[in-house]
Amino acid sequence: MTTRQSPALYRRRLGRILEDYRVRQNLDPEDVVDDLYTTVSTLSRLENGKVRCSPHMLKSMLDRYMVPCDEWPPLIEMAAATCQKGWWHDYGITSVGAYVNFETEAEETFDFALALIPGILQIGDYTRALVMRRYAGRRDAKKVADRAATLRGARQERLDGENPLRLKVVFDETVLTRPRGGRDVLRRQLQHLITMSEKPNIAIQVIPIDVDHDGVEGSFSILRFPRYLGESDIVYHEYPFNEQFLDKPMQVSQYTRRFEELRSDALNEEDSRELIQRHMECAEVRRTG
Repeated sequence: MTTRQSPALYRRRLGRILEDYRVRQNLDPEDVVDDLYTTVSTLSRLENGKVRCSPHMLKSMLDRYMVPCDEWPPLIEMAAATCQKGWWHDYGITSVGAYVNFETEAEETFDFALALIPGILQIGDYTRALVMRRYAGRRDAKKVADRAATLRGARQERLDGENPLRLKVVFDETVLTRPRGGRDVLRRQLQHLITMSEKPNIAIQVIPIDVDHDGVEGSFSILRFPRYLGESDIVYHEYPFNEQFLDKPMQVSQYTRRFEELRSDALNEEDSRELIQRHMECAEVRRTG
């Protein structure tokens, strides 16, 4: 079990349980919203884990759904957990995207990267270069970049320890050639990838630039959770100004198949490590040449 916990995952779990209680009573949202002094849209957001369930609302729902009193305590405890601060507050970061919440509880992730090194494998200066470019012109760009670098460094702690996150990554080779932050940053980033690829819980594969593949639609991640959480796998897409999660079994299955196809298009781990090494040496030559 992970030592870090995610308030967002508690919200999702609690919302799913409450929805199940409602359905067991053959109640539609419209049947209960007046009694709960809420709206259908708010109830939907609560059941989907989008918003926190207050202690008063929780007790009202459990009472309305005729849930036996002996089943209340763990749900009240779960609701309290949704109010806890995430582990990132220890690093001076007050909020994070939904992906970090889910990554906190995942036991395995599958990443396909078309344009950028996945965040959990980025070195600080690579992250800073990306954020500074994105927020160019903003007075607080450096502060935002430093915060992002701190967070991504903290996320990498999940890759070590007694029960580390298992990570499978497939890159398009072009990811290894773009000098984000300059040639020296690229060289150090590629060295970091080589080091991380030697960990037993991390598998990195590269699709050579001359190999056609089915990943042109963009990068994506699949997160898998421990069984005791009762969470289904989630597919994640990140876009420049928003993000998307898919959790329907058919959608997850399609992306899982696509990831396996991309892995089959890629070099094996050893050959991928050698290719990354060659790109690192090339970056070194260009930096000093």
